[in-house]
Amino acid sequence: MYFKDTGFRGLYKQFAAFMLKDNIKVCINDYPGADKANCVLTYGYIDHEAGQTMEILCAGIKSGDGFSFFDSCDEIKAMLRIGSVIEDEFFVFDDNDGRISKRYAKKLNNLKVYEVSEEIEETRNMAFLDRSRHEYYPDDILVYLIKQGLNPEGCWVRISGIGDHFILGKLLNEPNQDFGYHEGENIEVFVQKTDDGNIICFSDMTPRR
Repeated sequence: MYFKDTGFRGLYKQFAAFMLKDNIKVCINDYPGADKANCVLTYGYIDHEAGQTMEILCAGIKSGDGFSFFDSCDEIKAMLRIGSVIEDEFFVFDDNDGRISKRYAKKLNNLKVYEVSEEIEETRNMAFLDRSRHEYYPDDILVYLIKQGLNPEGCWVRISGIGDHFILGKLLNEPNQDFGYHEGENIEVFVQKTDDGNIICFSDMTPRR
């Protein structure tokens, strides 16, 4: 599998193996079996601030179509940001019997610090937002700011919650025009289908009369 084919959900909350390359080898020097390994087993999560990430659970060996994995190193945290492996093939493993989760439970338990609110988690399942999402940061969406007398302007917004028929988010960059809102402030985001069938996110900043 490749990220270009699966998008962020292909790795999110999934166990996946990546073949070793130089930037990954450096991460596993002190892991059991690192001297024999040609791959690593990872678990995908989303760091709300830093984007799509894969926690390295252990070193492994790929032989033909088969994989075997060594024990983990719980004292060391090693991870990959999606940008470093976005062109690389990965291999997903199901964990229906829970054996992988049990074996690497301590590593997985440490990832609970990255859990988000139910509202943010819900927006990660909203496929209609996918065309607006940042490639590396699934919680960030491109939003067009609209205000009477100004040109529409695209800005990045980090989702923070869900309101009554809108998404709540934080402006990540300062608009070039005076919309009355600034970087770091929360805005209301609405979703609309255009005449050509595309979905866009926008925020109407014209003062209400």
